[in-house]
Amino acid sequence: MAKPKKRPKSKISLGFDTDTIEIPFDKIIPVKVIPPGLKTSRKFHQILTSIREVGIIEPPAVVPDRSLKGRYLLLDGHVRIEALTRLRFLF
Repeated sequence: MAKPKKRPKSKISLGFDTDTIEIPFDKIIPVKVIPPGLKTSRKFHQILTSIREVGIIEPPAVVPDRSLKGRYLLLDGHVRIEALTRLRFLF
């Protein structure tokens, strides 16, 4: 029986930081607009309920804004941020 070939070591590195940080809402800049009607959609209400009952499973992804110190560009999680914004005014 032939020996399995060894795979070469990968030189791929992570393109993101694995640490989670807390950022105030007013420091996050969305890079896209929430579509009209989303806040009244079933999907949005499911996300609201999920966050209220379980919390955030997948945190939004941000990157520091190089032009505005202390600000972060929101890359992924616009709907989650919108839901969190609404929930913070309910409690």
